[in-house]
Amino acid sequence: MMTMSESGDEMYIHSTPTPPRRRGCGCLGCLGRLFIAILATTILGLLFTWVTLFVFPPFGRERVARVLFVGLDEPDRLHPLTMPRRSDAVILMAVPLNGSGATMLAVPRDARVHIPGVRGWRKINAAYPIGKVPLLRKTLAQESTLSAQLPHYLVFSSITLKTMVDAVNGVRVDVPFDMDYDDNWGNLHIHLKKGAQVLNGEQAVGYVRWRKNNSGKHKAGTDFERSERQQEVLKAIAKKLMTVQGIFKTPTVYKKFRANTQSNLTFRQLVILGLNFKDVNAQAVPGDAVTRRGVSYVECDWDAGRAMWKKAIR
Repeated sequence: MMTMSESGDEMYIHSTPTPPRRRGCGCLGCLGRLFIAILATTILGLLFTWVTLFVFPPFGRERVARVLFVGLDEPDRLHPLTMPRRSDAVILMAVPLNGSGATMLAVPRDARVHIPGVRGWRKINAAYPIGKVPLLRKTLAQESTLSAQLPHYLVFSSITLKTMVDAVNGVRVDVPFDMDYDDNWGNLHIHLKKGAQVLNGEQAVGYVRWRKNNSGKHKAGTDFERSERQQEVLKAIAKKLMTVQGIFKTPTVYKKFRANTQSNLTFRQLVILGLNFKDVNAQAVPGDAVTRRGVSYVECDWDAGRAMWKKAIR
């Protein structure tokens, strides 16, 4: 800034120094405001999550979430749209909502049961094609089976399993022996080496569906080993989802999950199940392989099964 003053015939120009400009304060201010906005958004998001999940719990007054898992077998090659699909896996899941440890109780697909409204003895895997989830739940609710009340259900297929495993970039399992099986008609080809390894979606489906090798060596025997493998893969998926990387993949996994399943579980309920699905105790209703009038069944010890389920939901 400049000023002028006169002294006789001479004019003096006085220059007032301009204060130096502060560089960078505008950028720092913007960054500060951005940081505050992000922090506020995060806090509000956490508050909203806490309110929606805990103040208004998605399972209401339930202490233990009870879910029926139904895995469907492959569609009939000749009549894929008209031939009803049977249940290849029936698993009861009990998840205490205090995080004290979940239980998965598998029922053999060949379990010999009375299906409500159906004459004679049948395998439990016939309940789903006859009356879908409602009839399967009624079958499991009978005093002669598990007396299990299952308000929630989830129906999935091999496509669900494949997409879920691929969405979490594979699951780690310990293959007990070399598995080599080819079924050209069923378009099933399983070639896995013995040992711990990470399986992609297609390999995981093969690992779960394997029954025997082409050579006849290492036959699965009963449904119990298949149930163990099914539970192993489901536990591995849940474990991957609970990692930091898995949490970031949750939206993608959920989208693919919904596209390939039937369920009455809401998104909030699935989140709560995921948070409490830990320290999983995988079990199966015990039984023996029997033949009745030329038909192979598994004669289950339902008394033991009821005791196992009662303990799981306590």
